[in-house]
Amino acid sequence: MKIKEVENLLGITKANIRYYEKEGLLAPDRNEENNYREYSPEDIKCLERIKTLRLLGISILEIRQLNNGQLLFKDVMEKRLKKLQEEEQSLLEVRQICETILQNDIPFSEVNESLIDVNSGNWKTCLEKIMHEDTTKEKLTKKQFNQNILIMLLWGYLINIAITGLFGSYLMHISETGCIGLIFAAAVIGSICYMGVYFTADIKLHILFFHISALILAPLTASVYRLFQMLLEPSGVNIKTPDRLHLSMLFIMLLIYAALFCYLVNKQDSRLKEGHAIFFSFAYTCLLTLIFGLLWDRWLFSFTASLAFTLYMGTCWRDAVLRAESCSRYYAINTGCRMINICGAFWNMHGKTTRAGWVRR
Repeated sequence: MKIKEVENLLGITKANIRYYEKEGLLAPDRNEENNYREYSPEDIKCLERIKTLRLLGISILEIRQLNNGQLLFKDVMEKRLKKLQEEEQSLLEVRQICETILQNDIPFSEVNESLIDVNSGNWKTCLEKIMHEDTTKEKLTKKQFNQNILIMLLWGYLINIAITGLFGSYLMHISETGCIGLIFAAAVIGSICYMGVYFTADIKLHILFFHISALILAPLTASVYRLFQMLLEPSGVNIKTPDRLHLSMLFIMLLIYAALFCYLVNKQDSRLKEGHAIFFSFAYTCLLTLIFGLLWDRWLFSFTASLAFTLYMGTCWRDAVLRAESCSRYYAINTGCRMINICGAFWNMHGKTTRAGWVRR
């Protein structure tokens, strides 16, 4: 059976079916002649089961774990039933208060907290959820959205300027003796922060992950460059080692780049193309390479570091702006967290953005 026939039979869209396939919930065979998907009766039965379970409120993750034998169906049903009972109790309390308001003819101007016991478990949980939603759904204009990202990036690079100013010499010394260990540690920490941004929508945690990601940028940059030196030294290439001044200047120039790119996206808005971001990044990299090369003879350092940072920052920012159908404070903070964390170039953010950086989602 073809996918169009499955759509008509089950009332599930092609996008839904392919999403379930991508999530590993079913794997239809392909026709060897045309490579089209062929859905067997077992696949149809699987889709009917998914459709029913989703209508009952069972998550995709739980369905996948049921398929893999990681969960017992009885346990999933008991868990869902318990959740429904909690929701019923909460709805019952809401209904009773609404009835009280109507029965006592309480006017709009007299509604206050005395009607609700805000310290009880259900109401407290409900309040926390509502306050979180009302914050994360705060709507922003495109200009405000870009300004929020810019403020985060400026703060992140200021942190690195302070770190290199205070501990730059120590970082360079450590990278001389243990660059591989530092790279590994920074990559692990950065990846944990990146996954943390994916798995939680808590803005406070996102801001925490942002600061941790910012703190590892300076040691990561110094260590990666030192690794370049180690790899190229056997070939006889003479590479100048950057010091505290050069590392500080790099983050100052990245700070300026962020401000200029913010101006660019505010001016171009929906007309901003991917080529614009790449060209701007490359042009700025050439400028930095020229400045660092002529003043300090650090050509390779300025080129590799600035190209990596500006290209990742520019493409992520451009994609975020073009795909932000409804700009919110949450999405701005989420984007800022991913942009300060260059480890994110290697991680999939499926579900958060269609595309981020160089990686197709």
